[in-house]
Amino acid sequence: SDADGPDSAELDVLGKIEQCARKACEDYLAQRDIYEDRIHRAAITPDLQVQIEAAAANALADFKAEILHDGNQLHTLLRAVGNREDEFREFKERHFLNRLPKNVSRGQRTLGILLLVVFVLLESILNGMFFAEGSEAGIIGGVVQALVLSVLNVGVAALFAVYGLPLLFHRRGGIKIIGALVGLLFALWLGGLNLAIGHFRDLFVAGAGSVQMTALLNQLTTAPLLLSDAKSAILVLLGVALGLLTVIDVAAMRDLYPGYGEIGRERQHAIDAYAEENARSLAAIMQLRDQGVEALSSAI
Repeated sequence: SDADGPDSAELDVLGKIEQCARKACEDYLAQRDIYEDRIHRAAITPDLQVQIEAAAANALADFKAEILHDGNQLHTLLRAVGNREDEFREFKERHFLNRLPKNVSRGQRTLGILLLVVFVLLESILNGMFFAEGSEAGIIGGVVQALVLSVLNVGVAALFAVYGLPLLFHRRGGIKIIGALVGLLFALWLGGLNLAIGHFRDLFVAGAGSVQMTALLNQLTTAPLLLSDAKSAILVLLGVALGLLTVIDVAAMRDLYPGYGEIGRERQHAIDAYAEENARSLAAIMQLRDQGVEALSSAI
């Protein structure tokens, strides 16, 4: 305790501490030199700065041009959507409609058209089989003759479903009366056509393929419901059934209120066009963004 200076143990401790301090200082200076060298090598030169600024300016110019173009396109389409919405709302208010128009998907519409084709072919084949008994050309000739009758039957039924049947669902009483008259005319046409086909088959089979118009008219006027062959009666019933099925099939593909389906489809088309253009614009902006990032990254 009365010693004037450090002993050997204390000198060893001080020496060890100084040694560690010098080693830590050397490590610090070495690491600092490394970082300073990295910073110096990463410094932006004037040429590189001009290149980066040019790439950024080009990216901004492309963005502004694309946004201006897309904005004009979207504004036009948005106005079209607004006009269609106004027409749709006015139509609903004018006709006191509180429901949305019937929306038929493309798949359902395709299925309905395929069913129409099936109805025509089915009636043609069945008619051909019935007409084949009196035809010299056999079932082939019967099908060819029956195809025309099938088109008349199914075609008129489809036209009635498109233009005549919706009149029965109109709000105005006068148009409903017209629709009822059109429906009555269609019923007379459907029944009369198929009865004429049935009587035509009777005379066709009896005359071995030869039918006199006077005999056909006489049969239709004197005994329209009296058929001499049961197959002819079945043919009439099949024709009436396929005509009614055609009306149901076509009506299922449309909104039954006159004009409501059309204005609803136009409104939906305008909305879809706006959404499609909006998605295209977003994709174009994102592509420009990627190009700008790539240009700046390549410069750096």
